[in-house]
Amino acid sequence: MSRHLTLSLEKFIDSISWDYFERYFDKMNAKLPSSGWEFINADAMKHYLSNPDKKEEAGIIQEDFQRINDIGQEGMGIIVRTCEKYGISIPNDENPLQTSMGLFLDHTIAFEFAWSRFLLYDTSARLSIYPLPKLNKIEIGPKKIQEFKNDVQQWFVELAKGDQCTVDSYEDRERRLS
Repeated sequence: MSRHLTLSLEKFIDSISWDYFERYFDKMNAKLPSSGWEFINADAMKHYLSNPDKKEEAGIIQEDFQRINDIGQEGMGIIVRTCEKYGISIPNDENPLQTSMGLFLDHTIAFEFAWSRFLLYDTSARLSIYPLPKLNKIEIGPKKIQEFKNDVQQWFVELAKGDQCTVDSYEDRERRLS
């Protein structure tokens, strides 16, 4: 698990425009009061997220905000590279947190690619690299990638690490990252 940067809801809310939060909560199908006060007031957002009836939803929101925050604060180079890879234009008038939120909202696959690169290159998370031996011919296609994902997920289950293992695979600089 990555070691997250500190998420300051005050800074996060101040850095991202209201319409991004509206779109986020619409996407989540979250039932916010119609006033939208939570979009511009960190204390109101904390109160909303601490509601015991919304514990599961609050956990998802906090994790999303944390990932958006981490990439926006420390991974602007990764955002730029991701946008180039996926042909996404970066608005000139946005700060890095808004750009990260926009990527999250509008380009899910690209955001997940950026998050994977962030975890791989820009965090202090423990990283294990297993280079494959030199082979005459190796074919990595959709079927082999799916088999790999299934095997890794099963391995985590067998280690009693849980069945919520997420495995993604991306092409990056003529390498396959999984």
